[in-house]
Amino acid sequence: MNISLLRGFSALAAIMSAVEVAADNLANAETPGYIKGRPAFCELVQQDMTGRGVPAGTGTESRSLGTGAALAAVSRHPGAGQPVETGRELDLAVLGEGFFKVVLPGGEECYTRGGCFSLDGRGALVAAGGARLDGVEIPSGASKVKVSPDGRVTCEAGGEVIEAGQLVLYKIGLAGGLVARGDNLYVPAAGTEMLEGVPGKEGFGTVLQGRLEMPDVCAVDEFLELIEWQRLFSLNARAVRAADEIWGTANNLRK
Repeated sequence: MNISLLRGFSALAAIMSAVEVAADNLANAETPGYIKGRPAFCELVQQDMTGRGVPAGTGTESRSLGTGAALAAVSRHPGAGQPVETGRELDLAVLGEGFFKVVLPGGEECYTRGGCFSLDGRGALVAAGGARLDGVEIPSGASKVKVSPDGRVTCEAGGEVIEAGQLVLYKIGLAGGLVARGDNLYVPAAGTEMLEGVPGKEGFGTVLQGRLEMPDVCAVDEFLELIEWQRLFSLNARAVRAADEIWGTANNLRK
């Protein structure tokens, strides 16, 4: 395939992926616990042009030509959002890099920083979609649930203060990342190790009760990025069209 077409098509595909990331950020600008995605690109394989006379030279120099770019990953940096006070006792925010681990009704384990929990009929804390938070069980009829910064959960039942569980946080290992699953949930990328620790332990953060973490997404910045990606898409589309016209002219040549 003509190298100009190959590079143009790869650029268009990469830009479309970046547009999807920016659109996702914009759609979740008010979603508590959402982690902004940042696209990261990589260069595709280099084509060795040595000895092919492109460009003209002695043939002894090492020459290569890039074949385009692609979206390599979507990086996410937890802990960048600001916690806002809600006054609701089952709203929890993590001040730091830690994640809550929740278990979906089907048994799948996911991670989230969206701490808007509620009680189900069994006394468990559940997030949207029925994802259950491990380690906490509130007795029936209990009141005044309190969560300390180190994750210790207590409540009042029968006029006494009782222990209701211990929250555990998780953070990403040295190498790896998370992949958005939907519903403000994330799963580890291939080869990613999730480290377990109690709130207050170095690197995991602390728990804030009655607060929710707002995303570090600025709608104006995302709109500007969308405009920039649109212009880059138009530029590369024109490059593809020009390469196609050149090929059409070459194919129509007659001796």
